Amino acid sequence: MCPALGIRVEPDITAMLAARLGAPLGGDFYAISVADNLRPGGRAPQLEAVLWAGLSVALYNPIYSARPWQLDRALARAAEILDPTTPVIFPRAVTRADEALRVLAFTDAGTAPADMATMVIIGAPTTRLIAREERPPFVYTPRCVTL
Repeated sequence: MCPALGIRVEPDITAMLAARLGAPLGGDFYAISVADNLRPGGRAPQLEAVLWAGLSVALYNPIYSARPWQLDRALARAAEILDPTTPVIFPRAVTRADEALRVLAFTDAGTAPADMATMVIIGAPTTRLIAREERPPFVYTPRCVTL
């Protein structure tokens, strides 16, 4: 059981750090745009390298109308590398009235709704969930690295 912790979001903090679910990016992490309109071939090599290195990844621009397949493609590449229980977070419209926070196992990530207001955060192998009553769990990635 986790005691109630007060979390305050400060203005001008990027959505990948503002998600009210703990510290999913507590250790080393990589932020990458999934959009491939300015980069033919996308960012698959970078994403794969970061996942093999065991870092958390924040994906922004996951889906937009001209390229709705991008997130599915990124998740398919990640499926070859990640444990199926790896936590994936879908914070949408953080700090706005229509904010939504979802925490899923990687195996369920492909079914989560996402759009341009959604950040997709894929946990590292060390990322853990801390259960809370009647609320989504805190997501925590320790700063230490074990090899």
